[in-house]
Amino acid sequence: MARTASTKRRPGATRGVDRSTKLVLALLLMFALLFWGGLLWFTYYVYPSTTSTYFVFFLLLLSALTLTLAPPIYGLGERFFFARSNRMTPLRALLLSLVCALAVVLNLILRALHSWNPIMAIVIVAAAFVVEILFLARKA
Repeated sequence: MARTASTKRRPGATRGVDRSTKLVLALLLMFALLFWGGLLWFTYYVYPSTTSTYFVFFLLLLSALTLTLAPPIYGLGERFFFARSNRMTPLRALLLSLVCALAVVLNLILRALHSWNPIMAIVIVAAAFVVEILFLARKA
């Protein structure tokens, strides 16, 4: 079948998202809502008296942030990554959201320990950039 002017793709045109990707993104959002609900429940009913309660709180926060950030990162990646080798997948978006959420949670842990300062925040963000560069280098 020959391509006509109406079916020809423009260079740089966005690709359509297939059904399995939509399903994965919808499941990520559903699990994100569950983790935010679990975090809300945990902060309301559990008194932070031991180290394990802090650990569970930060683990729930890390999970909720990771699952919440994955769909927007996927959307931005689909919009701005045009190279075939750097195509955004839901798994890659999940890994990138994990790096971003880890940077946020590490800063919050330092803040809770009264050890946070701007220099440590810059170091944590720089480490997140290094991890992302390593992801890109491994991909290429």
